[in-house]
Amino acid sequence: MSRLIESILLRIPLPPFYFDASDDNKWLVVEGLQRLWSIRNFIINSERKNENGIEAPLELNGQEILTEYNNKHITFDMLNKTMQRRILETQSRFTLFYRGRLKLLNIMFLNESILEDWA
Repeated sequence: MSRLIESILLRIPLPPFYFDASDDNKWLVVEGLQRLWSIRNFIINSERKNENGIEAPLELNGQEILTEYNNKHITFDMLNKTMQRRILETQSRFTLFYRGRLKLLNIMFLNESILEDWA
């Protein structure tokens, strides 16, 4: 998760996501679920249990280039506004398999309706 977030902060393009959009009301992730959940969980500061069973927000760790974030328990809310915007405004390519044809979409994670669907 941290390396994915680091790549977004560095503005490295993400690989495309693939969805089965045969049902207009519910897209099924074909490829990219782990990336989507990592981004979602970091943005909404989702909680997880640590080794002591205590709920803790997701934090950056193990950064290879942005090493200034290592060992500082940085969550999305703790990033400065510029870095938060880099994540929220990251453009991604979504390929939809939709009734026998493909649609290519460029969607920004800032799109609240997408984040709501994942909540």
